[in-house]
This record gives sequence, C-alpha cells and structure tokens, in this order.
Amino acid sequence: MIRISATVPVRALPRWALLERELLARLDRAWRTFESRFCEPDGRLRYRGRMYGRDGVDDFYEPFFNWPVLYRLGGAGDLLDAAKHHWEGVTRQLAGFGFVREEYEVGYDWFHQGESLPFFLAICAADPADAAFRARARRFAELYLPGAGNYDPATRTIVAPHTGSGGPRWGVGEDWEEYRADQPGMEIYGLPLLDVPGVRTWDDLRDPAAARAMGRAMQERMGRGDTAVNLAATTLATNAWLYDHDPRLSDWVIEYVDAWRERAAANGGVLPDNVGPGGTVGELHGGAWYGGHYGWTWPHGLHSIAPRRHGRRAQLRRAHRHARPARPRRRHPRRRDGAGRGRRPHRHPRQPRPRLGRTARRRRQHPRAARALPARPAGLVRPAPGAARARAVAGVGARRRRARPPPGAAARRLRLRLGGGALVP
Repeated sequence: MIRISATVPVRALPRWALLERELLARLDRAWRTFESRFCEPDGRLRYRGRMYGRDGVDDFYEPFFNWPVLYRLGGAGDLLDAAKHHWEGVTRQLAGFGFVREEYEVGYDWFHQGESLPFFLAICAADPADAAFRARARRFAELYLPGAGNYDPATRTIVAPHTGSGGPRWGVGEDWEEYRADQPGMEIYGLPLLDVPGVRTWDDLRDPAAARAMGRAMQERMGRGDTAVNLAATTLATNAWLYDHDPRLSDWVIEYVDAWRERAAANGGVLPDNVGPGGTVGELHGGAWYGGHYGWTWPHGLHSIAPRRHGRRAQLRRAHRHARPARPRRRHPRRRDGAGRGRRPHRHPRQPRPRLGRTARRRRQHPRAARALPARPAGLVRPAPGAARARAVAGVGARRRRARPPPGAAARRLRLRLGGGALVP
C-alpha cells in the first residue's frame, strides 16, 4: 500500500477546498433531512398507497441511488451504512407488495431495471468487502446465465422483454390488455405499433375494438423475444465478475454482446431492436428490424438505444440509409462536341476570395476603430508588444459605440435584394 505524507505546511486554505467541504456538509444535512422526513426507522419509504401493474420498483430505489457515490467522494462516515439500511428496508417493502422475490425484481423491462440497479451497484462498488452484498451480486447474476430460464443459449437471446427473479414474464402488462386512448401520459409517445389494422392515429384507439386489437398485438409481438435494451442485463454479470473474475460470467457477457454485434453487422451496421423466439430479427414484426419493446420506435425511441449525442447521429444516418432504398444518382447531362464525344458543360471556376487578416477584417468592419489605431512603424516586421490587444480594445469600443440600425432595416435590405434594386412592397 502506498502511503502519502504531507510535509509542506499550508498557510492558507484554497477557496475551492473550502467550498468543496461546504458542499459536502450541505449534502450531509440534506440526506439526513430526507431520511427523517420520508423514511421509516426500518429503512422503508413512508408510502401508504398501492402498487399498480408491474411498474414502480425503480421509483423506490431511486431516491437513494447516489448516496454511496457521495460517501466515496468524502461524505459522512455513517452514510454508507445508512445506504445499506435503506436498500434492505426498501427491498423488504417491495417484497410485501409482491414486486420483489428473493431480493430481486420479479420481472420487468430492463429500461426500468436499469433505473433500479444503480443504487445496488454503487453499494457493491463502495464496499466490495461486504460479504452480504457480494453474495447478492452473485445470486442476481445467476438469474441470466444459461439454465436459469431467462436466457436461451441456443438462440443467444434473453427470451422476453420482462424478466427477473420469477423468470420470463410474458406480455407487456396486464393493464394493457386493451390499449385505450384515455391515457394522456402515453399519448405523447404515439402508437406502440404502426401496422395494426384499423389503427392509424391515436384517436382510432377510442374505438374499443381498435383498443383491443392494439393491446392484443402488443402482448403477442412486444411481450416475447429479445429486445436491444436487454443488453443492460450484462451489468449484473459484470458486477459479479468484478469480485472474483469468474470466467463463467465474462463468457456469458461476451457471448450475449457478440450476438447483438453480429445482428447489427448483418443489418448494415444498425443495431436491430427485436429478435423473435426463434432467434431471427424481425420475426414478430413482419421482418422489420425496428418495433421492439423500448426499441427504436416506442415508447421513448432513439434515447433508449443511442445514449450519446454523436452516437445517435451516426445511428440515425445508418438507419436512414438502411431503411430506404438508395436513389439513383442524378448525373449532369452531357453535351456533345463537334466530334460527338461527351463532355461536361463548361463551369466557371470559383474564384477564391482573398483571405483578409484579422486586422484588415476589423478595419473593414469598424472604420472608426481602424483610424484610431496607431500606424505601424516602417520596416517593422512584427507588431509592437500590446498592439494586438490595443486593436482589439479599440474594435470592441467601436462596436459598442456603433449606432443600432433603425427598425425594419434588415427587412428593407432583403426586399431590395429580392427586387433587383427596386423596393418590393
């Protein structure tokens, strides 16, 4: 272990260090206030309501997810113990609701499981010597290894969008047996599937028959097979691997990720968002590589798959090229010369504009500032020290003193250009 000793005396503490300690002190008061107001002594949240459908586990863990991180950054010494206490209390609370079995979620999509797990993963990273959380990490990872029921090694797929400690949970939720239009919170996401007969717009879902047709299609097509967001399940195996580097865990991560990489390569570089029960992309969506649960189109679309800004742009470009047939390139019509040979029409070469230096551009834009600048002494190759700053200051002053154009001047200039010199009304 490397030990660092401070030998240089500090006569004055830097301001950044004082502000950092003040921030940590305020955060310490904040989490204690939250704990006293919103938590029970046994660690659970103060909640007297009921749970609906399959959703909600993530909302109970999320208030605490950054507590272990704050501890590692220099938070209070008892913060990590408080975080563990609340993880266990909330887990028992959710087990009472029937949403957690053997300390892990019964079965839901990995978009929401990805919101539930940062709290647990951060505790494991903050205290890798904790034997209880180490055992939990291993048990949770085993849920997705071959033989557990959530993963099919023959097709290299996680068999359903909703999975967990209860195995695959088919469908997308009992509350969506009919997908009706009276869901203002879901209308902003649009139609889940775009090819259901008789459903073209959101208003079509006001018809009970159309709502049943959409719900049935969602359960059958979105509630089975693999989806790209299931790649987040590899975090469980990776977290457990960090403890003892078990090759079983790393081999599964590589196998599952490689399967998706191969599908993307076969799809022109675009990651498909769905794989059917037989292991084929588009099996449940008419051959389309998009349309899966939490995939390219619904509900959040692109943000679920391409989290980084530049990655989204690249994925969009590739998706656009792959989804639409390439148009034939329009070639410029060739002319025939006297000998009958084809030649390109004559083009006037673009005359390069003379590049002006910074000083010349400033003088052209600010004549008054240019006149105020001192003349350069004859024979001097490099400007005098401070001349550039003087010119910049003079230019800024000229810009500040310049009168603002009268209202409508830009519009009048535009009309003059459009009218070829005559004022266009």
